Amino acid sequence: MKEVRKKVIDRGVEAFYEEKANSQRGDLMQIFEINGNPAMGWEVGNKNSLLILDGKVISSEPSPYPAVVEMIDQKEQVYYSVGGYYVLMDELKKILESLEKP
Repeated sequence: MKEVRKKVIDRGVEAFYEEKANSQRGDLMQIFEINGNPAMGWEVGNKNSLLILDGKVISSEPSPYPAVVEMIDQKEQVYYSVGGYYVLMDELKKILESLEKP
């Protein structure tokens, strides 16, 4: 796990662009900077939760997913991720903006 995390940290914003490009919900992801560090996030929302039996969808229900903001501090070699169901992405950004050091 540490090796994977280090590769993501070393790649910086490229890792976020790759994740966005390969995500089914890439259109909802935003890439930005927080205190000069690459960051990515999305707002709280709903997706469909599927129950599949023998290759057939037998149930589909809306399921919430949290707002998330992730940030890579390449200088300090730290990957941050904060999220919540009842908070706006802008509030999560403020949490990461307030950090002085890991």
